[in-house]
Amino acid sequence: MLQQVLALAGRPEGAARQARVISSIAVDAGSRLESSTVSWLELALDTPAGESIPPFWAVVLAMEHLSGPDIGDEPRDPAVVLPAVWFQTSGSEEPRQRWHLDMWVDPAQV
Repeated sequence: MLQQVLALAGRPEGAARQARVISSIAVDAGSRLESSTVSWLELALDTPAGESIPPFWAVVLAMEHLSGPDIGDEPRDPAVVLPAVWFQTSGSEEPRQRWHLDMWVDPAQV
């Protein structure tokens, strides 16, 4: 199975299949898969334009654009229902932009 995962690495069209293979490996190893212990979820975009696009995404997602030393520069849902969105600087080579999830769990669960 590890060979399957490595063969799919870096191919966007294989991401869902890769996730299923990784989940299968975890279950075979005796892990219990569940998401109820996720305590915080954020959407992150790797982009070379991370400093200029937060206001755009705030409008598109109907969020507030917050900026400051303690919170960074990101759109946040004023109702705290949707995940925060933040931007990580990436290089200019392809793929330039990539969405990924950042999630936090209680350290006691890890």
